[in-house]
Amino acid sequence: MSLSIKTFALTGAILLATAGGAFASTYATINYDTPVKDAPKKWADVVNYAQGGDDVKVLKCVGNYCYVKVDGPDGWIKKSALDFGGPSYPVYPSSPVQACFWGPGGYICIN
Repeated sequence: MSLSIKTFALTGAILLATAGGAFASTYATINYDTPVKDAPKKWADVVNYAQGGDDVKVLKCVGNYCYVKVDGPDGWIKKSALDFGGPSYPVYPSSPVQACFWGPGGYICIN
């Protein structure tokens, strides 16, 4: 079995394992200053404000909103205010890493 087929099979297995479960918490960067609300609704009460450039832990997403942990009261912010691009590519000079993939649980690297 070639490396590309093994890589494809491993990636598919990981996606299947994570797709059926609940949204795993991940990290994101806030794109711009935005209100933090007490519910995932447009007219919900504002309980806090998040600053653009801050990194936050995203616990779950519902529709167009995500529940995040921020300094002060946690709450819901618009999904469009979040950048899920992930951290920069990890570099391990002494490791024989052949490929890395960014997924819901972070980076997965294959030797």
